Amino acid sequence: LHSMADSTRAKGDLSNLQGERSRKLALDFKDVYAAKEASPELKNQIDALRRDGFLVLRNVLSRGSLDEIRQALGPYIREGKKANLGRNNFEGHKTNRVYALLAKSRAFDQIAENKRVLDIMDR
Repeated sequence: LHSMADSTRAKGDLSNLQGERSRKLALDFKDVYAAKEASPELKNQIDALRRDGFLVLRNVLSRGSLDEIRQALGPYIREGKKANLGRNNFEGHKTNRVYALLAKSRAFDQIAENKRVLDIMDR
């Protein structure tokens, strides 16, 4: 158990540490982003994402990758009464839903780890 004095001192120490650390991290991030200037194409994509709330990236995956992903999805896509349809208006009551893709197959990693996707998410 800690005494009230220990608790107060620890909190004060933590506040100082956070202040110093947060200033240093802010400078580090600023340096990283200054060194990693976005291309005009990347800036346009980020602007479109912020403006529209979504972004379509064309030709991100090869045909082979798409075939691999389609094959991995196969067991989870059902039709008719067995379909895994959305549960509300947001998901769409007539949309076939598959959740937790990364847990279902390593084929989906290539979407989450794609350099173009990561460059946008890093901004």
